[in-house]
Amino acid sequence: VVYDPTKHQRRLDLDFPTPEGETILYKAVRYRYVKSVARLLELGVNTNLQVTAMGNDYGNTALHALVTDLHAGEQSSAQLHILSMLLRHPSTDAAIYNGLGKTPYMSVSAKHQKLVS
Repeated sequence: VVYDPTKHQRRLDLDFPTPEGETILYKAVRYRYVKSVARLLELGVNTNLQVTAMGNDYGNTALHALVTDLHAGEQSSAQLHILSMLLRHPSTDAAIYNGLGKTPYMSVSAKHQKLVS
């Protein structure tokens, strides 16, 4: 019998949430890891998963997290690059409502007109 490692490989679920209800994409976006976000998008992570644990971030997607940071006044080239990647990704739904009843656009539009126009 010849050992075939491909028959015994386990696939890592990149969409599996942490105990806080956050995905690896959500964390990578919050920490501004541009290369990690790019690779996760290449691997086909779900960009629309929402934080499942109760708290301030309840119902947020990675895009919600990013625009929340932008709304708070934090703005870096890494964030803008990630914003572009997320918005260009074909599966990203920018119309998802979070636990506060806001879409990412609603969260950012009041303060950052240049980003949304």
